[in-house]
Amino acid sequence: MMHVLAAGQLVAPPKAVTMRVLVIEDDQETADFLLRTLREGGHMVETAGDGEAGLALARRKVWDVIVVDPPTFSNSKRMDGTFDVQRDHAALLDDVLAVCSGAVWFSTNLRRFKLELFDPALAVTDMTRATIPPDFRDPRAHHAFRIARA
Repeated sequence: MMHVLAAGQLVAPPKAVTMRVLVIEDDQETADFLLRTLREGGHMVETAGDGEAGLALARRKVWDVIVVDPPTFSNSKRMDGTFDVQRDHAALLDDVLAVCSGAVWFSTNLRRFKLELFDPALAVTDMTRATIPPDFRDPRAHHAFRIARA
């Protein structure tokens, strides 16, 4: 670690800003990768394996970033009814944004996905192109957005 001289004393340089990050991801391998990568970057990270657990955890703390990658469709026995990302994403994002002090990163693999958030107080940035690796076979099967209060 490099130290700087300030007022005649050696002082450690300021640490990078640490963010509180919640990752809601049902694929354990992906969740583990994000957990390791973000922690290596110095961030405080927690994960949840499904939307219900994620929202419960989200409501208990303040988060700078919440990463949400819901399934395209789910009829899990743990839920009442079904989840369809096109039909239900707006309500899901409303819930997540209500407990996030910073940005929500939302992604889906639904080919014909259309983001339907009409709140003028939201700043939405389409991050799809920036998040597709060069070797990804079908770029139409991936959508990613950064959403925050304007």
